[in-house]
Amino acid sequence: MKIDDNNTEAELPSFDDFISPSYDDWKKSAVDSLKGASFEKTLFSIADGIEIQPYYNKENIAELNLSKEAYSFARGITYDSSDEIPQKVSSWRIGQRYSVKSAESLIEFLKTDLVNGLDEIHIPVNIPDASGVSFYGYNREFIKNGISLESFSKLAPLFKESKIPDFPVYGDFMSNSFKALSLLKKIADNNNCDFSKISGFAGGSPLSQIALLGRLPGTIENAFDEIVKSVDAFGVKAPELKTVVVNSSFYQFSGAWPVNEVAIAMLEVSAYLRELIKRGITPDHAAGSICINSAQGTNFFLEIAKLRAFRILFAGIASKFGASGDSLNLYIYSETSPVNFSIRNPHVNILRSITATLAAAAGGAGTIHTAPYDEFAKGETSPFSSRIARNIQLVARDEFSAGSVEDPYGGSYYLETLTNEIAKKAWDVFQKIDSDSGFVEAFKNGTIKKLVTSDFASGVKDAAKRKKKLVGVNDYVYCGKTSIEVENTFKNEIKSSDKDSESIGFQTAPLNMTRLPGMFEELQELVARLQNVSSEPLDIMILEIGNSDKLRFRTAFVKSFLGSAGFDFIVENYSDVTAFKNNFVSKNIDLIVVSSLDTLYSEIVTELGPFMDSAVPDAIRAIAGRPLDNLNIFEENGFKTFLYLGADAVEVLTKIAESIGKRKEV
Repeated sequence: MKIDDNNTEAELPSFDDFISPSYDDWKKSAVDSLKGASFEKTLFSIADGIEIQPYYNKENIAELNLSKEAYSFARGITYDSSDEIPQKVSSWRIGQRYSVKSAESLIEFLKTDLVNGLDEIHIPVNIPDASGVSFYGYNREFIKNGISLESFSKLAPLFKESKIPDFPVYGDFMSNSFKALSLLKKIADNNNCDFSKISGFAGGSPLSQIALLGRLPGTIENAFDEIVKSVDAFGVKAPELKTVVVNSSFYQFSGAWPVNEVAIAMLEVSAYLRELIKRGITPDHAAGSICINSAQGTNFFLEIAKLRAFRILFAGIASKFGASGDSLNLYIYSETSPVNFSIRNPHVNILRSITATLAAAAGGAGTIHTAPYDEFAKGETSPFSSRIARNIQLVARDEFSAGSVEDPYGGSYYLETLTNEIAKKAWDVFQKIDSDSGFVEAFKNGTIKKLVTSDFASGVKDAAKRKKKLVGVNDYVYCGKTSIEVENTFKNEIKSSDKDSESIGFQTAPLNMTRLPGMFEELQELVARLQNVSSEPLDIMILEIGNSDKLRFRTAFVKSFLGSAGFDFIVENYSDVTAFKNNFVSKNIDLIVVSSLDTLYSEIVTELGPFMDSAVPDAIRAIAGRPLDNLNIFEENGFKTFLYLGADAVEVLTKIAESIGKRKEV
């Protein structure tokens, strides 16, 4: 009730009095407001053909052909479902993976970090020991340092001080999980440490190893036997320890978009479940032994939806194999992806890590590793950058309270639709490949590599055209000196011994893991060499002809375009070409980019071309924009380069840099 102006009681309107518009009603209103513009042009695709709309409601949500129970696992697993009223257990665990070369270095890091916010102990094993193959070289950027299995005995202080039982552990032991876990148990026994209390996830990932290295030390059957030994033995000796790792981060590192990343990871899950159950492991035990290592990018809502889709599909697939109850809860170890990390501008990586960390937290990751911002530049973990990475999580969890609410974006029509889009498309890809061949055959025949390569090519195209913005890489680039000296060039050199062929039991082509910034960094290095080696500094001019206020957006675009290559430039404005010619002082111009209105370009180049032929004949001439008419006039006057939205910046700028280099004989 309320009191109206006449001091009498009146009924308040109820929600029933409001009409709930349908999507079609909303779209009609939107189309009317666009005044003839295309509604479809307001949509955009972010990845995998997922079209983002400007408005969502419940009509957008369509469920998969999976059980209702599968959907209940989308929200995460930080609640104790055994209680009648589920109680909050915790937020995510703060993990830290160290790129170190010795057990002593690892212990030094842990001594400091375990009392300063670290919740989990990561045991990094070097690739040759973990993989079981002596070959080393592929994917050098993503193969970090690590300790040897022989040095495990030096981890005894962690057991003596009871650090291991007190803190969950993480270790990806690839093809050598049984040996690695056996060594850890032996050290625990020798130091009166109760191994049965060890929790976390430390086990094998032979199928993910195929993606990284393309090699296994034995046959596929041997690999599955090794996994079964680990699950069977250590699932009893340490029931809180998960011993099968699906490392989907390798697919993300290779350029896979979320749909294919989720689909391929589920192919691994299906293969493990099938082989474990066939070898006598119960469905619940098999499903409960699996965890996923996922890498989070910087597309915030997409990454949240990806983690939720992981859990939906895992629960749906595991239930079809006969698993039930808590075994359908998928534990996800999330790491902030270095795919978009910049080496030349490493401090920007802190911002990327913040976004990815918050996405992982909102997506319900069980453990999060925030990558140190300088790890790719320095080649190993530094104490300072490690502390910054950990503090990102501490601030997010303890100050921002990001872990206080379960599934904070759940119920959002946008996020729920995005989750279902990823899950549905991934489910379709999974079903097709799983019914046709399964993971191993799909990898051998190139099906999986084709999916990932297609995604990566799309990412490269978008980044090269600057449709995909990479701050500090292809936009807002700082090319000055930083306080970080790049110590590792990360060249993919192939180093293998004569014994390789004897030790390899399975071999196929691995995925090519790389970073999108690489192509711009190579371009920026080329420009830096030109500017440093040339006897004279490069002279790049952006020439505005006309009112600078009307040209500010076009000129700003050119500045950003040239800046992505690291070019220094000056901007000069003149009312017309005559004013420019009258004020021109003989210069050794390397590149001149004319910025003006499209309607004036034909007249400008006709007048400017002959003048430049005599004044600066060797200068490269470019136009800001993409004129579609009278192109012959531009060609005749030497304007053959065009800088426009949608142009391949890497291709255009590389040609410019190479032309300048030839001219200067650098």
